[in-house]
Amino acid sequence: MIRVEGLRKSFGDVQAVRGVDLRVERGQVLVLLGQNGAGKSTTLRCLGGILRPDAGLIELDGLRLPEKLDEVRGRLGVVPDQARLYGRNTAVEYLDRFGYLYGVPEDVRRRRIAELLERFELADRTDTILAAERAAPRSSSRPMCSARPS
Repeated sequence: MIRVEGLRKSFGDVQAVRGVDLRVERGQVLVLLGQNGAGKSTTLRCLGGILRPDAGLIELDGLRLPEKLDEVRGRLGVVPDQARLYGRNTAVEYLDRFGYLYGVPEDVRRRRIAELLERFELADRTDTILAAERAAPRSSSRPMCSARPS
């Protein structure tokens, strides 16, 4: 479960996030929608431990950030909406890179990557470069963060 209470984050005089409260139960998917500058990315960066909030509570399965950051990262999956750093890689290479960075053993990475490619109907496009996929029409909303099942 993801629990956020009173999340606040500013950059100088700009209040990027002002008092966000949310609760995401196991099995639910969080989708953040809003205009540019609404604080979606900043909220997710705080949830993922990339940014430290100015105020508020963030917990994942009872683990509080920033105190339990390493444990939280092992339970949280974040999918950016743009493949900026790895746009010249295939989906397999992209997922493998992040699995490696998160310390997922190679045999587990291979199995999970195959499952994910099948689930999202990409198994027939394992050699397609991600940058080429960006040109295809996309949904205007998509899940960006979810608690991984244990």
